[in-house]
This record gives sequence, C-alpha cells and structure tokens, in this order.
Amino acid sequence: MMNKISILMMALVIFLNISLQMETFYNSAPRPGNDETKQKLLPGVQGGGFLEKSPHGRRRHQKTVAWVVGGHQGCTVTRVENGILKKCDAELDMKLYPGDRLYKQDDIKSVKFDFMPYAGVEIENKSSLIIVFNPPNNKETIFRMVGKFMGLVKIKFKEIRGGSRTLEEMGTGPLENATLIADRKIYFGSYLKGKTIVFKELAGKEVFRKSLGDDPVLIPGKAGLVRGKTYLWEIRRGETLHYRSLIRVLSKKDESAVKESLKQIDTEKISADEKIVKKAVYLQFVSDLYPSQIDLYWLSYHILLNAYLKEDEAIDMSDVLLGRCFEHFNGGITEADFAVLGAPGCLITIGLERAGEKRFVAPGFLFHEDNSFRIHFQTNFSGYAVILYEDEEKGEYQLVFPFKDSGCHVKPKVERYTREYEFYGGPCTEKYIFIFSKNSIKEIDELYRHSGKQKELSVTDLNHRQKRLMGDLARRGQNKGKELKVEFMGTKAYVTTSEKDLNGIVWFRLELKNMGKE
Repeated sequence: MMNKISILMMALVIFLNISLQMETFYNSAPRPGNDETKQKLLPGVQGGGFLEKSPHGRRRHQKTVAWVVGGHQGCTVTRVENGILKKCDAELDMKLYPGDRLYKQDDIKSVKFDFMPYAGVEIENKSSLIIVFNPPNNKETIFRMVGKFMGLVKIKFKEIRGGSRTLEEMGTGPLENATLIADRKIYFGSYLKGKTIVFKELAGKEVFRKSLGDDPVLIPGKAGLVRGKTYLWEIRRGETLHYRSLIRVLSKKDESAVKESLKQIDTEKISADEKIVKKAVYLQFVSDLYPSQIDLYWLSYHILLNAYLKEDEAIDMSDVLLGRCFEHFNGGITEADFAVLGAPGCLITIGLERAGEKRFVAPGFLFHEDNSFRIHFQTNFSGYAVILYEDEEKGEYQLVFPFKDSGCHVKPKVERYTREYEFYGGPCTEKYIFIFSKNSIKEIDELYRHSGKQKELSVTDLNHRQKRLMGDLARRGQNKGKELKVEFMGTKAYVTTSEKDLNGIVWFRLELKNMGKE
C-alpha cells in the first residue's frame, strides 16, 4: 500500500504537467515508400473486423455505454469508423457505443446487455436494434444513479489500473479541455516556476497573465475568467510559447449542481475513504454524461492523488478510477477542441506506438526509428481531403489518404485517419501535404477511374501514370491553392481557412521529425 501511496504522492509534483504523450490503440503497418514492408498492413485495418484490428481509442464523448452479456451467437454489430460502415460478429463482454447497430435474424430481443445508467436500446424491428444513450437534462437528478455507476466501474473496468503507472504516464495534462470551477483553487506543479501562464479569449484578446513563482495557485474567477465561457490558455517563458490548450469555466447552473452533489456526499454516513472515492466516481460520472458541458476528470484525478486512503477496497477502487482518468486524458480529438477553430478548419493529431506504449502525441513530437504512427484528423466542414507523402529522395508524391475504400469525402466532426506506418532510418524530417476543397478533387477522381475498381483503390501500388497524377495535384495545390498556417494546441495541430478559399484549394505541410535510433 505504501508503494502505491508513494507513487501517487510523487505524481503531485507533476500535477498539471502538460505531456504530449497520450495513449491510444493501433496495429503495425509500413511507412510510405517502404517497398519491403509495405504489405505488413494488418488485415482488418482496411475494413475487416473492427474489434481489435482498427483503431478503437474512442473520443472522450464516445464512452462505453453497454456490454454484450449473452444471446450473442449469430448476432452482428455495425458502426461507422473513419467514414466507413464496419461490421463484425458480436462477442461476449463486447463494448458498445451510442449508435452501434446490432442485427440477429428474427431474434434480436434474445441478445442480453449490461447498461450504463441512461443507456438502452431502440428496437427497429424483430431483427435489429440501436444502442442509445439519453442522459436527463436536469443534472441534479443524476446523483441517485452514482451508486449504480460505481458498481459497473468495479466490475467492467477492473482491468484498468492507475496506481502502478510510471511518472511519465501520470504526467498527462488533466487540464486539456477541462472545465474549471470559478471559485476553486488550481495548484500548478513546481515545474512551472519561472514560467508565465496566459489566458485569452478565443478571438485572441488577453484576459489574464501571471508569472508563476513559489506559490503557483490560481482561482479562475479572480483571474477574470467568466462562468460558461471557453478560453485559450498558454504557458510561456518570456514570449516563447511552450504549451497551448483550451479550457472552460463551468456555467453557474452546472457549478451549483456539482457542488450540491459533492456536499451531499459529505453528509452521508460512510467512512472518509468511501466519501473520497464516491466524489471521484461522481465527477467522472457527470463528465461522461455531459461531455460537451462538463469535464471534471482532472478534479477526480487531483482528489485521488491527494488522498491518504487506508481501506483496501477504497485503495483498489482508487486504482481503477485513476486508470479511467488516464484513459480519458488519452481520448484524442474531442468535440470541445472545435471551439478553437471559429472558421472552417481541421484538427490533426498523431497516434503513436513507441516501445510498446500507445498514445496520442502532437505533430511536433520527436519520433524515432521503428515508431509506428497513424495520422488522425477531423474537419468542421463537408468537403474533400487528400494527404500526400513528399518523397524527396525519389522526387515524387505518394498517396496516404484516401486509402482503399475510405474515400476522400469528409464530414463535420467525423474522425478520419490514414493507414499506420513506421519510421525507419533517420535522422530526417518527413513531410506530408494536406489538401482540402469543398469541391471534388479532379486528380483523385481520375485516379479512381483509372484504377478500375473504386472501392479497392491500392495506394501502395500506383503505376507511373497514377503517381504523376499525385505530383500534378501537389503542384496544383502549392502553386494555385491558399497555404494555411499550422498552429499547435496540446496534442493537436490545427488550421483555419475561409468558405471562399475552400471553393478552390487550400493546403498545408505537416512535418514529422524522425530522430533516428533511440
């Protein structure tokens, strides 16, 4: 027990340390242009079963809401991933998400589930149903369901553990896209000593600036942050930007509901350890139910890190809840991230597998040979997207996205991603050109026509004519298109443009640095 407490206490030193190393789940696949390894791509990434083969690090607003617990023989599940409708057989204890559709010929009601509070099914007909999730509008009514949520967490998430994690893992940024309570103190770690924290409105106007000395404490309300508003916050040394992210302040109504629930826990006739754990559970529960309005996982994390728990059951539950915090912080692009755009734009993050560790990182991360990665992106507009790898050694451009049956059409807030590739050699800088338009991209249309089978486009086996098309597209974008400036925010990069420019072509270059062998 002492080892676990020691680890938690050590993590206090790095509380709010903004790490660019976040976790997700991927499979191995080749780097663009690597002829020897390009067929290492695992089956299933391109449209087979999605249970283990395709990326399944769910975004923060896509929490597990149900599990299959019986009657699944002969049942299939479909869901949309990367803009593609994917299908697989149902399995025992399979995790389900809102919008998943299950099909079992003439007997769908025989399939059994465990549900999170406020989740259920909508029966379409005798053979199919949809998983639904409908939290109540009145947040004050959810407190009575905290006990049920706690019970499910004990059973369904017992494999998630946090207490034995390394300090590097525990340094993930709990305040990325978090919501703050206006009158609650925030304690920044000693690593920020000598740096300056800056809060800005989304339009860029500076609201607050403070040099963090020996007492790095901030009260959002006293810093001029207004309840219900979203801000950019930055960490700077002088004028050098070290970190930028979004942060929100709870609305007065939501703040009142949260405080009342925490106060109610204090009045319950349970032990001090049980009160600490129940508060942490409640904060995660309310964050899962209302992700676009409330994200208090950071506070759940902070409460647990400060706790000196004595009861074995409480310590065990704390371990699971910390694991859920880490999983949450590793959630990739979230709906809240789109607040930074304010105009047509795109958010980009990199899914990385490195030395067995899987995480999301910013495009500015320093990669190494043999790291596997996948580019994830989401737009806030409908249109068309192409990603090209610029192979300077061969003097050509290779198509990275779309691949196979993914198609290049993009929709607002729908995650798209590339195949997974590997870095090799180095040190070097790998360059990727992103091209967007509201209109169909003629070079891709022609590529599909000449491939002869639109749904089976193989981007690793393009012939000379097809490769020339990719070069034509890259040159057309750079010569006639509008170049966009890449900005960085937490574990993401983002660009913005205008409706007018999107009627033509816009483009930007993303550079990934391969530092060679570690």
